[in-house]
Amino acid sequence: MKKKTINGLFTLICFLGLTFPSKAQSIQKQTYEYAVKDGESLQIDVYQKANSNGALRPTLLWAHGGGFSGGSKDGAQEVKLMNTFAEAGYIAISMSYRLLRKNQATGFGCDCPRSHKMTVFRESAYDMWDALLFIQQNAAMLGIRKDQIIVGGSSAGAEIALNAVYMKDWLFEGTKTYDTIQPAIVWSQAGAVLDSRYIHKKNAIPAVFFHGTADNLVPYATAAHHYCEPIRVGYIVLDGTATIAQKLKSLDVAYLCYTYKDAKHEIAGIQFEEISAILVFFNHVFEGKKSIQEEVIIAK
Repeated sequence: MKKKTINGLFTLICFLGLTFPSKAQSIQKQTYEYAVKDGESLQIDVYQKANSNGALRPTLLWAHGGGFSGGSKDGAQEVKLMNTFAEAGYIAISMSYRLLRKNQATGFGCDCPRSHKMTVFRESAYDMWDALLFIQQNAAMLGIRKDQIIVGGSSAGAEIALNAVYMKDWLFEGTKTYDTIQPAIVWSQAGAVLDSRYIHKKNAIPAVFFHGTADNLVPYATAAHHYCEPIRVGYIVLDGTATIAQKLKSLDVAYLCYTYKDAKHEIAGIQFEEISAILVFFNHVFEGKKSIQEEVIIAK
C-alpha cells in the first residue's frame, strides 16, 4: 500500500518530454583511472549509448555499498543501474573507492573506533570528489553537462555521497581544489550524514532518499550508527533520511523521499520500480523547479 503526501507541484504521472530508449540499443562501457591513492588505482566505469550524437548529457555518479569493506563498482545491481540510466539518455558512471575497512577485524560496526569511522567517512568522500574532479576536467571528452551531475550511492556509498555534498565545509576547510564543482542532486539509498547542522542554504542541493524506518544499521532519523551503545568504541551519532529531509524542507529545497515503514537495511538495494519517478524528479530539478517536495510512505 502506498500513501503519498505531496507538498508542491510535483506529480508522478507527468512524463512529458521523458523518453525511455529500447534496451536493444547498444550501451558502451569505458573504464578510466581517476586517481591513485596508497598504491591503489581508483577507477570509474562510464556507460553511455553508442549513438550519442555529440550532445552533452546529464550524469549519474554512483558509489556502491558494502560497509567500506566490500562491494564493487561492477556488481550486478550497479551494472543494472548503469545500463538503466544509459538507456534513459544519461552518462552513467560507477566508481571504485578505497575500501578502508577491508580485512579489518573490527569491521565498521560497534567495535570500530569512532576516530577510524571519521577517517573512513572523510577519505571516502575525498575519493568521490576526486572522481568528480576527473569528470569535470574531462567533461567534453565524456559528453557531460557540468551543471547536471547527480551523485549517489547505496548504504556506504550513500554515506559517501551525502557527506561529500553536505559536509563539504568540514572536508575542505582551507582547500580550493574543488570549489568549481557543484553537483546538482544527491541520491541516497539508506544513507546518513555525519551532522545535518552543516547543511545550509549554499550547499543544500536537492535530494532523493530511500530508507526503511526500522533500518538496523544506518539510522532513519537521528541515532547511533549500527545502534551502538554509548559505551562502545564505535559509538557515533548520524543524521539519517528523516532528519536531512526535514532540514531541506526548512530551507525550501527540493527532495523526493521514499519511507518504507518497518523495513530494515534492505532498502539500501535499488528500487528499480521507482526509477521512472526518480527520472521525472531529476528532470524537474534540471528545469529549475527546485522547491518541489514530495514524501512517499510505503507500508507493508
